[in-house]
Amino acid sequence: MRTLLLLALLSLLACGDDDGTIFVDAGTDSGATDGGRVDAGPDPLDAGFDAGIDGGEDAGDLDAGTDAGELDAGSDAGDLDAGDDAGSDAGPPCIEIPGSTDPAVVLMGELSATSPIWMRPEEGETAICEEVATGDYAYEAFTFCEVEGLPHYCLISMTGIDGEGGTLSDPYLFVYPGSALPADRTSCVAENDDENEDTFDSYVELEVPAGGSITIVPSAFDEIDSVESPGVGTYTLTIVCSEPV
Repeated sequence: MRTLLLLALLSLLACGDDDGTIFVDAGTDSGATDGGRVDAGPDPLDAGFDAGIDGGEDAGDLDAGTDAGELDAGSDAGDLDAGDDAGSDAGPPCIEIPGSTDPAVVLMGELSATSPIWMRPEEGETAICEEVATGDYAYEAFTFCEVEGLPHYCLISMTGIDGEGGTLSDPYLFVYPGSALPADRTSCVAENDDENEDTFDSYVELEVPAGGSITIVPSAFDEIDSVESPGVGTYTLTIVCSEPV
């Protein structure tokens, strides 16, 4: 009996010692060196804590908002800048060039002390608009576009007192390529001060290419504040076009 109890007690102590040793050693030894459960526990905790802090500070919503948020996007590429740039370059709205069977386009205009001012060009010896006159000359600008996909031959006239088209004494007509008045005022494709010796009205002829556009600039030969003949008054602009034969 005593022998059986002693054997049972020794057997129980042997099993407990082996299981405990494996569990404790696995937690302590392999945790420190092999990745066991006891030592591995604090590392994931530290990793999670560090990752949370660093991730929040380095790549979180705050930095994303500061570095690439709506405020910067609005400041760098917002509607205000686009509006300003586009508004400055777009020029006046386009008027459709009349076709062969369309009636003439007739516009009534007026040059006054409140009109835009420019140093208007004038005809030179080697270029259509070679020189620029110094002074204050009033002008207006109208853009015409060809929309039929065909070249058009256009006759453009500007009449004042002589042609009974208004009160302007001496019209001066200019035409530029494109849909806006260019910075280089001498780059016109047509100009005319007096149609002939019998009138002070202006008249030009030119071809507008298929899909092209022109900017017509009615102006005056005289300055606004000219004592002899002020360059202000009403006028009539007439555009007649046809397809080239």
